[in-house]
Amino acid sequence: MSGRGRWNKFKKNKKKTNNQTNEGDNNQEIGDDPDNSEKNINHNNEDDPALDVYVARLDSRTNLYGFHLYFDKMNQATECNIVKNTAAAQAFFGRNPDIATIAANKERPSFVIDINRLLSDEQFMSDWIDFLEEMTTNPKQTLNCLGLALHQCLMESKLTKNNIEDITLPMIRVKLINFKPLMALRDIKIDSYGKMIATRGCVIR
Repeated sequence: MSGRGRWNKFKKNKKKTNNQTNEGDNNQEIGDDPDNSEKNINHNNEDDPALDVYVARLDSRTNLYGFHLYFDKMNQATECNIVKNTAAAQAFFGRNPDIATIAANKERPSFVIDINRLLSDEQFMSDWIDFLEEMTTNPKQTLNCLGLALHQCLMESKLTKNNIEDITLPMIRVKLINFKPLMALRDIKIDSYGKMIATRGCVIR
């Protein structure tokens, strides 16, 4: 064998030996602490109620269940207004239990309500005087108030049958129908962004 051939063979054998040594070192490092991998697995799978957004949680500031699902942190004035409006909506759902029943029986936590039922309820409109204006100009917050109110109704129903530790309730979506006036698609302007509008027509991609 020539000198070049012996040199190439030597390099190949040396590389193979180094790889085997590294594999052995890696195995030894893992073997030094046999409980290490098990600890990591247990830590990753450990149940942490704080990470489960659906766990029933009573907000200490507002005294409402699931408040964190519908609203982020806000100033005190806005928070007080939300609590007041949520109470008005909760009272409305208490007078109209069929709405809560329909929502509870749905597979998905959402329900549709005719806005005329809200507008025709004198007590509700007295408790939430600016409801229609707020629904028009700030629909996201208003719909979340309705969802949060229904959340309280369903929580109260569940608490009569279960311990709070066993209850999980996701965010409830509210959809309104028969909102007026109808607006033609051609009349939708940039200033309509973020507002509640009702339209009729075909949307073509």
